[in-house]
Formats: sequence, C-alpha cells, structure tokens
Amino acid sequence: MVVEQFMTGREVSVLTFTDGKTIRVMTSAQDHKRAKDNDEGLNTGGMGTFSPSPFYTDEIHEYCVKNIYQPTVDAMAKEGRTFQGVIFFGLILTSDGPKVLDLMRKASRSLVWRRLKAKMIISASMQALSLRMARS
Repeated sequence: MVVEQFMTGREVSVLTFTDGKTIRVMTSAQDHKRAKDNDEGLNTGGMGTFSPSPFYTDEIHEYCVKNIYQPTVDAMAKEGRTFQGVIFFGLILTSDGPKVLDLMRKASRSLVWRRLKAKMIISASMQALSLRMARS
C-alpha cells in the first residue's frame, strides 16, 4: 500500500546514535532546495548544506525525541529488530508539527560528519596541548 500526503514546510535531517534502547541526537542539518531565493529556480539536489538548522528549535527537538526518535527505536526492539548505530531522520517541519519523510539523507549527513570530525580533532588537539603543558 502506498500512502501519499502533500506536505509543505522546511526539510531537516537529524542524525542520532542508538544503542538499541536509548537514542542520542548528534545535530541537525538542512540543504538549499532551490538555486535562487524565494524557492525559485531549479532544484539543487541537496547541494549547499548547512548545520545546525535554525528551524530545528529546542521545542521541536523535545517533541521529536518523545514522539519520533525514541518510539522508532522502541518499535524496532519490540519487533525483534534491535538496531545499534546511527539513524538519519529526514523530517519536514509542517504547521501540524514534524513529520518523517525518510530515514537517510546523504547530502546533509556528510556535512554533519565533517562538523563532528572537526570537533573531535579540536578536542583531541586540546587534550594533547593540556598534557604537554602539564609536563612542562
């Protein structure tokens, strides 16, 4: 069965870690859909991503954790399909609240990985610097 519904709103990707029981959100990302301002021009196919999304507010985050992310992990476990790893939620932020579009969005995922990798490199560099300074 295919169910279709026309939805309008901002599309946001949210990346999460799960151990199969709990879920932790990494960050959000968004891509530019159209080549020109005011949603004019050709579809960019996901080129031009940015993170975090300014439209993924704390209120939306809390709603999604309670009503989308954790219930997804719980349902997989209940069905005997426990999943451990990273889940990519493709959301649309409608006037009726966030809705799930898909579970993987490659363009925005690569941007978030670059941000995460940069934070890990900075953290490791700061730890190494602290160790050197402590030895001096």
